[in-house]
Amino acid sequence: AMQTAKEVVDRFRGEGDRRNEALALQTVARTHIAKKEYLRAARVAQDAQKILSELGDTQGEIEMLQTAVDAHLARPEKDGKEDA
Repeated sequence: AMQTAKEVVDRFRGEGDRRNEALALQTVARTHIAKKEYLRAARVAQDAQKILSELGDTQGEIEMLQTAVDAHLARPEKDGKEDA
């Protein structure tokens, strides 16, 4: 699933389709969460959030921030959860 999601990100990036690139990045982030790669998930979600912010997509930006928060809260260690 991860490889396919990354290929989709690359395709949208190559086409200059920023919105769908961000949505594909969310899929990558959620896959990282499922694989317990929480810090990677948070970084990818934040990258997607920045794209949507640039596009003025407030609702999409909120969804990506929620994905980043979900990644931070899913971390088993307590350090950093206060920052989420």
